[in-house]
Amino acid sequence: MPGAQTIVDNIRQAASSPQDATVYGAVVGTVEYMAPEQARGVAVDQRADVYALGLIFYDMLVGRSRGAAVGNLLVELQARMEKPPPSVKTLVPEVPDALEAVISRCLEPDPGKRVQSTADLLSELGRLD
Repeated sequence: MPGAQTIVDNIRQAASSPQDATVYGAVVGTVEYMAPEQARGVAVDQRADVYALGLIFYDMLVGRSRGAAVGNLLVELQARMEKPPPSVKTLVPEVPDALEAVISRCLEPDPGKRVQSTADLLSELGRLD
């Protein structure tokens, strides 16, 4: 996949940054890439960044920008607060199962079920064929 090494390098850099780089207790972020817990205004951590990365990966694979892909951003955000977006394989069937599984784990609405850190995400991406 072209550009994959650049993505991995960027994740590696994020994994080595301070763990509290995300603002706690504030609703800050771009609505299109906002994690459910951010939208609720509860404390966030690196898992919110993992969620945003999952949405970016999703959009890259389906070949469209999030803003252009949805009609009403707030309605879409509310839907993502309850359940993850449809599997990327429903839109791009040739996406490898292992990559789809990583993206799905990034997009879990419950932060406890999500990939826990950018370091963990880097590790999971490094295990892909």
